[in-house]
Amino acid sequence: MRIVEIIPQLGSGGAERFVVDLSNELTEAGHEVILIVFHPLDKEGFFQDELNPAIRVINLNKSVGLSFSTYYRLSKILFSLRPDVIHTHLGAINYILPTAVLLRRSVFFHTVHSDAALETETAAGKWIRKFLYALKRVCPVTISAESRKSFRQFYGIDAPLILNGRNVPSDIKISDSVLTEFKNIRKSANTKVFVNIAHIDRNKRQDIIARCVNRLSVEGYDVALVLIGRNLNNEVYSRIDSIGSPVIHYIGLRHNPLEYLAMADAFCLASEREGFPISLIEALGAGTVSICTPVGGIIDVVEDGENGLLSTDISEEAYYNALKRFLAISSDEMARMAKNAKSSYAKYSMTECAQNYDLLFHGKLIES
Repeated sequence: MRIVEIIPQLGSGGAERFVVDLSNELTEAGHEVILIVFHPLDKEGFFQDELNPAIRVINLNKSVGLSFSTYYRLSKILFSLRPDVIHTHLGAINYILPTAVLLRRSVFFHTVHSDAALETETAAGKWIRKFLYALKRVCPVTISAESRKSFRQFYGIDAPLILNGRNVPSDIKISDSVLTEFKNIRKSANTKVFVNIAHIDRNKRQDIIARCVNRLSVEGYDVALVLIGRNLNNEVYSRIDSIGSPVIHYIGLRHNPLEYLAMADAFCLASEREGFPISLIEALGAGTVSICTPVGGIIDVVEDGENGLLSTDISEEAYYNALKRFLAISSDEMARMAKNAKSSYAKYSMTECAQNYDLLFHGKLIES
């Protein structure tokens, strides 16, 4: 089967991580996978080197903003490739409108990586999706129970559900450089290190996590926070930087997030909204307890007091209280929760996820 995966860029986000992993798994399964990326890979190619060499990559070198030429160029490429499956992600669906209507031999799919209403981004994006779904030329795919619920509410129709996936090795090897980093971060053997893996962004609200951790430090708790990700919002970053706390460490992008999760005491997310974070799956696979806000697909994964902790709401005070609850947990209880986190990971491997997409592409997916 010839499968074309289309995504705007290969930056360091969760959707990009997902597309690279899915493309690799489908290639390993014997499919011919072609990846089309809109934006220049020399600027937005964080995951490029992780692609299976057998995957053909087509880069359109699109500039930022609406591009009418991209409609023509993409349509021309897709008509020449005549793939069995065309699978879009994020805003790429906006550019397949003419192809989806005219290229009848291909079947089209679009994965909804976040809340259905928020994923549209613009009025035009909403119209294009509604039009293509109504024509039944594009099959939408949701990634969690909450994602599917939001899709039903927004569009008034149902969509298949395939849980997000990420392959995490059972034994994560820690490099000397990461061991040294944590040795410098921990003030003592009792320091509890929180790790956040996400772009610095208004929605991810790392400034709230930073303020909460700093507050705990001022109150005498032996804690530290490591922030990993690209800075996409200078306003949020400035608020973090202005705290001026020696226990808060922003280290930028890293290609080895699993090592940091394996070394951390807890994984933190204080998002205002979410789809189904790949970083959360990585935390489960690493056996790391997660402390999250109760939004999106997170509530389908994190069971409060069992494999992680959920704040009572998305307010800063509630998140502070969740962190404080974590610090009060005994070592035995912590070990139990970490073991449960590892067990929870079992159904979120990319291998299983890709197998379900394979079944979906063949029209054979049976949902439980």
